[in-house]
Amino acid sequence: MTINRRLRERNLRARRPLRCLPLTPVHRQVRLQWCRERSTWNCADWGRIVFSDESRFLLRPDDRRKHDLKWRAVGRMEAGQSQVEVAKWLNVNKSVVSKIWKQFIETGTIKRKEGSGFTKVLFMQDDQWSVCIPLTSAHRRARLNWCLEHHAWTHDQWANVLFNDESRFSLNTDSRRVSIWREPGTRYHPSNIREIYSFRGGSLLVWAGISSSRRTPLHIFSGGTLTAQRYRDEILEPYLRPYRDQIGHNLI
Repeated sequence: MTINRRLRERNLRARRPLRCLPLTPVHRQVRLQWCRERSTWNCADWGRIVFSDESRFLLRPDDRRKHDLKWRAVGRMEAGQSQVEVAKWLNVNKSVVSKIWKQFIETGTIKRKEGSGFTKVLFMQDDQWSVCIPLTSAHRRARLNWCLEHHAWTHDQWANVLFNDESRFSLNTDSRRVSIWREPGTRYHPSNIREIYSFRGGSLLVWAGISSSRRTPLHIFSGGTLTAQRYRDEILEPYLRPYRDQIGHNLI
């Protein structure tokens, strides 16, 4: 009998911890004091208050946010809320919530069914989950043909090849892939909540190239989006053109 089966028998399932902003003891004390000072305010007193905030809206579908909202809806129903109440909270039709709950009961997850297009595949490497895109038959055939055409190349021929790529490094450690084991109805228990910071610190995009005997300097892009013009001005002109002049016109 597998470990997962034993855990399911005890009504334990793997879930992602609820994320929230961390409050220090000072924050809690200040908020409690603020509430006590205004506990006796009447409607006229509150009428002088303007509550304001900022919100960011994405101009494209945010699948991750939809995924998180579905799990939060499931958590509310596990905590005892009705489908009607959850539908009002999500501002959607009750049938949408009913489908989410039905899928969760039958499969234990709210992941959408596989459709067309590329499918992401997760695999474990060095105790960390990595994501890759599976190769189609055309990809495999093209790569095999390329290898067959170059399998007899000499060291001098490979010396003309420069391998280069970009990589993005996150400046925080929140991979959002941490799961916990919890019982139904305990989603909002303090032990199942993980504190996060709203401002994550961003990321760095770097570029570099290597060959059999040389390497380029490591280039760090200073913010913004990497466009064709930026790639020309920051990579092709300062790095690849001088590198080609050193190697010769046989550079690949």
